Amino acid sequence: MGGITGSGVAFFGLEGLGTETVNLIYFSAFFLAACLPIIFYLERKKGDVQMVAGGPASEATMPGFSLFKEFRHLKLIALVSGASMIVQTVVDYQFNAVVDASIASAEDKAAFFAQFFAGVNVVGLFFKLFLTRMILMRFGIGVALFLLPSALLAGSVGIFFMPLLWVAVAARMGEAGTRYSIQEATREILYLPLPAAVRSKARHLIDILGARFVYRNASTSQRACGRSFG
Repeated sequence: MGGITGSGVAFFGLEGLGTETVNLIYFSAFFLAACLPIIFYLERKKGDVQMVAGGPASEATMPGFSLFKEFRHLKLIALVSGASMIVQTVVDYQFNAVVDASIASAEDKAAFFAQFFAGVNVVGLFFKLFLTRMILMRFGIGVALFLLPSALLAGSVGIFFMPLLWVAVAARMGEAGTRYSIQEATREILYLPLPAAVRSKARHLIDILGARFVYRNASTSQRACGRSFG
């Protein structure tokens, strides 16, 4: 809902108020600043509540990266997350390249992205409300995990053979809608067999450090590839 609202604010700022694209950063700064009182309030309410470890004490105090040596399950989750992030970066590059070639002015591009990401969040919300539970209950985790790679592969191949704007929009929307609904829910289920203390530490390592490291290196390769073809 926040993604839909934010995209609407960006589009309204461009079309309704006639704001220049560069000034949209002030809208972002306003909403980020508005989050600070909420964060401070939640921190005060948290008090001295301590997280209860769900496994042995040795697992709760185990250094973060050593968890991957003890739990093979974590290595598989990290591998799936890393591979997914690399392919997502490729699809994102293809999508942005098609948009850049199809739309000329910065204002038109900003308006397009505002509408596009509003649509992505509507699709993701629909998936979460009506499809995610049904797919997991009826077909299981294996099929649910297979949906995002399938969407990524189909989208990337489609853009490669038909670099048209509507093809890029369909590919990116299918990938993003699947990622932030079915894929996220399925990935959370994969953590459940692990003890709570291990789950808490490992999720941070994989989601923050691992994903950002993969994204940074994939983005570097992406720019090098763009220079080569440019």
